[in-house]
Amino acid sequence: MKVVWLKLCSAPLQRDPVLSTASLQSFGNRNPFSLKHHKTLPASPPLNPAPMYQPSRPMAQQPIMGQSTSVQHTTVNINREMPQDFFIWSLMNFLYCNPLCVGLAALIHSVKSRDMKVAGDVEGARRYASTAWTLNRIATTVGLLGFIIFIVLFTRRY
Repeated sequence: MKVVWLKLCSAPLQRDPVLSTASLQSFGNRNPFSLKHHKTLPASPPLNPAPMYQPSRPMAQQPIMGQSTSVQHTTVNINREMPQDFFIWSLMNFLYCNPLCVGLAALIHSVKSRDMKVAGDVEGARRYASTAWTLNRIATTVGLLGFIIFIVLFTRRY
């Protein structure tokens, strides 16, 4: 059993006004501040107790340094290539050749594709990018055909 010893200040004790002489007389001849009458405390538990787990393999099966062990490796290839969002192409279609507001729809899908890419949803970004690509092709084709028809009709008049 360990005994806890408290070191008191070496300065002389001042009389506490809270303690009355009657309460001090109840101790009789004993000094209430002496450590001689204090009880001992039980011993503290050990600092490093035994582990509460069992090893995964008995020690006889543990590999010894220098011996080879067979290890199986599995490789998973994840295609993390980010899809294009075709934003510039959509913006040009919206500004210059916007037949039937297809350029606006392509721009909206491009912005959604970029938002999905930033959010980390690669499949959603790929889906919106594919739609934006199709709408951009339609807008470019119709816009160029319309421009060519306009040029042909305008040059025939003169």
